Amino acid sequence: MKTMRHTTLGLIMALATFTGAGCAIEPGSNSNSNATGSPSPSASPAPSTVSKATAIPVTLPVLDALFSDDAFKSTLKAKVVLTDDQITQLQKLAADEVARLRQLNTEERGVQESPQAEESRQRASEAIRALLGEQKAEGLFALAREHWVKGGDEVDTSKAKETTDTLLPEPNTVPKDTRVVVNIPAYRMDVFQDGSLVKSYKIGIGYPEFPLPTGLRKAQTIIFNPTWTPPDEPWVARMKGVAVGEKVAAGSKLNPLGPIKIPIGQPSLIHGGKSPAKLGTFASHGCVGLTTPQVQDFSKLLARVSGKAITYGLELEAKFRLDEFFPEAWPVQMRSNVSLFRSSVDSIPGPNNTLDQQPSATANLGADYRLRSLPLNFGASVNWTPSITVQQTLITESSSSRKLVADAFALWTVNQQYSLRLSASNFAPLDYSNASFTQTPLSQVTTSSSGASYTQWALRMEIKI
Repeated sequence: MKTMRHTTLGLIMALATFTGAGCAIEPGSNSNSNATGSPSPSASPAPSTVSKATAIPVTLPVLDALFSDDAFKSTLKAKVVLTDDQITQLQKLAADEVARLRQLNTEERGVQESPQAEESRQRASEAIRALLGEQKAEGLFALAREHWVKGGDEVDTSKAKETTDTLLPEPNTVPKDTRVVVNIPAYRMDVFQDGSLVKSYKIGIGYPEFPLPTGLRKAQTIIFNPTWTPPDEPWVARMKGVAVGEKVAAGSKLNPLGPIKIPIGQPSLIHGGKSPAKLGTFASHGCVGLTTPQVQDFSKLLARVSGKAITYGLELEAKFRLDEFFPEAWPVQMRSNVSLFRSSVDSIPGPNNTLDQQPSATANLGADYRLRSLPLNFGASVNWTPSITVQQTLITESSSSRKLVADAFALWTVNQQYSLRLSASNFAPLDYSNASFTQTPLSQVTTSSSGASYTQWALRMEIKI
């Protein structure tokens, strides 16, 4: 049983770059070195142009990360007029490119050896234009850049002008408000409070093929003791002690997130767990990487400069073989997890003044079975999240529908080196919906969106090197 603690924030993250995915992180060293951030004598350049989506490289790994958001797929259908078949083919293109990069062990190569972002961008451009044609490809690129900048969050138009006014047109300027500036080319993250530089941290950044997003993001929550669920990727099969979809406990040496993670808009994080050798170089897939002492220090600083509300959760896990309780049953390995969450934000009136997007509970049930007569494994899991209603501000309330996702796989072991995996993600798809309600003395505004989710099938040959 693990108690999780969250701190809610209201802080702007400015990610700046001068060049061109989700953070599907592979484990690195969980070093406990005393390397921490130190004050910097100069400020990072304020990102005067980072809001320009054209500066963001659209690579296939970036698309692979965006496709994890059902709202992005629905927007593609509505605005770019893509068919379900075209979206499925795009997802396969993106997933195949991620698998190719994993097989090449891109993250283990030196900075000079890593392929450049331009090469990945060119590969994506050629493949997508061949599939969709020129006009729809341009529409896809524009939408992907816009979504990558926003991080899946809707822009608060009441604050947009105020924020934009603080982005000065020249580099090496200091913001006048409280914010964090991630200077990607300098491998540095600066914390400003009321226009003064408080502290700087040396960081690891996303590989060129898995770049950090640029633009303004929000850091709203600090998550302590995060668990990690290995994704269905070829590199997971090469790891010892973990399995696809099987949650890795907080604090485990196999958990690459370290003791703290800070979401900064889908699909990126600021997280610990990096070794000092990974600072000042490429170290993640679309995330900001820190050492464990750094992220502990950084989270305390964030809470101090932005204000906080703390919530607690209870997590229960159980693993057992079915025939241990029912002697006549098959020897099926069962795994289950239930998490309960409670929170209250002091500055927001109740009863729904919880952390943004925090459900009251989540549940997971999975089963695995290995045939005795054949080298064949089967597995399935079901994940449930209830509907969410959150009072975001004094005048705005948001809601989202429940989620029920079922996955399954079959794994045929050909020999010690080769295996063949057939997987189905979300094989019982449900429609989803989101809504927001804003009330002022003069008006009431309700917005809503809905769409369908889809089953994704994959057939992979896995090779152990």
